Amino acid sequence: MLCVFVVMSEVRRAANFSAMEKHLLIELVQKFSVVENKETDKFSMSERNNAWNELAREFSASSNVKRSAEQLKQVFILYCVVIYCRLATVKCELYTVQSINR
Repeated sequence: MLCVFVVMSEVRRAANFSAMEKHLLIELVQKFSVVENKETDKFSMSERNNAWNELAREFSASSNVKRSAEQLKQVFILYCVVIYCRLATVKCELYTVQSINR
């Protein structure tokens, strides 16, 4: 088993995203709809990466905090996961209530 030790002084953690930054990210993702494209061919991947880089540039220009395309992508993916989990919970509760009322 390979163990990797990281010295804490070498790790730089960025500040958490504020609600305003998350809102800005969602607006920019809606503008750059290609980032939600699920295709995995070479052209689509390249187009999506270019869109994330441009999105990061616009985000940094609009915000006082610089974020990389990778950071923005990770926050957006986490946001989507949370939304889908909440939606699944609501659907489950809805079906439970419907089955009780029958």
